[in-house]
Amino acid sequence: MNSVFNRISEWVPKAEKLIQESFLPKELQADYIKIINRQLNKLL
Repeated sequence: MNSVFNRISEWVPKAEKLIQESFLPKELQADYIKIINRQLNKLL
């Protein structure tokens, strides 16, 4: 399980960066990042 959590913790910053660099409007970018963090908190 630790390796899964480690991979997720490495993935989240990369995902946030990709979202911020996307062509999505800023509001949707923020929404996606909130969703990722909310789901991550459910796992932890």
